[in-house]
Amino acid sequence: MKNWLLVLFVFLQVGCVSNSHSILPEKESSVELGANFPKEIKLYLTGKKTFQDMTFEAQKYYMYHQSEIEILKILEGSQKISSDQIMMFLKMRNPSEIATAIKADQKLPDNQKEKLALDIVNIKPSVPTDIDIVQLPDQTKGKQVAGKLSWEQESKQWIKQVVLYNDARMPSIDHPVWNYTSSLIPPERVGRRPWEPYAYKLFNN
Repeated sequence: MKNWLLVLFVFLQVGCVSNSHSILPEKESSVELGANFPKEIKLYLTGKKTFQDMTFEAQKYYMYHQSEIEILKILEGSQKISSDQIMMFLKMRNPSEIATAIKADQKLPDNQKEKLALDIVNIKPSVPTDIDIVQLPDQTKGKQVAGKLSWEQESKQWIKQVVLYNDARMPSIDHPVWNYTSSLIPPERVGRRPWEPYAYKLFNN
């Protein structure tokens, strides 16, 4: 079994993926990561927990870093890739670059290269980290989700929010609420009250 936690430390510090937000804040160390990294994500990487079994906070963490986590899970799952190779792959900029490097790696068996490369390329992107994901109870709605802009009084800016009502499940990355919310443009005015909604749209989930 590879030392996957050490690999994970390096991986998260590098912050590789196409939507390019590193999981670690710039100055966070491996020691701090060991204390802060969600236990449920560790269990997910080792196959001891599913996404559906995670708490809401762990699911949020996963959605923001889905690409990184799934790349690591695929590489770690191969018995033919060493920890050194994993760390080399994870320093690359995006899944396509990793897939190309896997195909060119002379140490990997040919019958594994194509599948690994295809699995990497097909990884879904992460949710943009500028979208705030929240849960709210609301007796007027079912288990639905909504996208909107909300006026944050403290920072005096409009923020993008996806709301999960009444314990609705976390939408998959393919759900239209993400594209809708990501594309919202703030109005050219300040909010009239804290958490004023703007461009609110409700979706079934």
